[in-house]
Amino acid sequence: MSPTATIHRGPLHDRLPLPSAQRGDEQHVLMVEFAAPDGRRWQAIGGGDSLADAIAFARDSCPAGATWRPSGWSELYGD
Repeated sequence: MSPTATIHRGPLHDRLPLPSAQRGDEQHVLMVEFAAPDGRRWQAIGGGDSLADAIAFARDSCPAGATWRPSGWSELYGD
């Protein structure tokens, strides 16, 4: 049986940063999709104690010279 992934789409920047109350013992590993204002797209994997941390980690691998906004993500591991 293969695991199913939930893909979250929408204006994630409106929901970030996540409250620190969501921090806990769980780890989040995400495949994050980013979009730049010029239309470029980028995907990166990020991990952290919260969704915000995992997205920030993934954003650090985006190419320089653009403002990258998350446009969606899929949880690879975690709750």
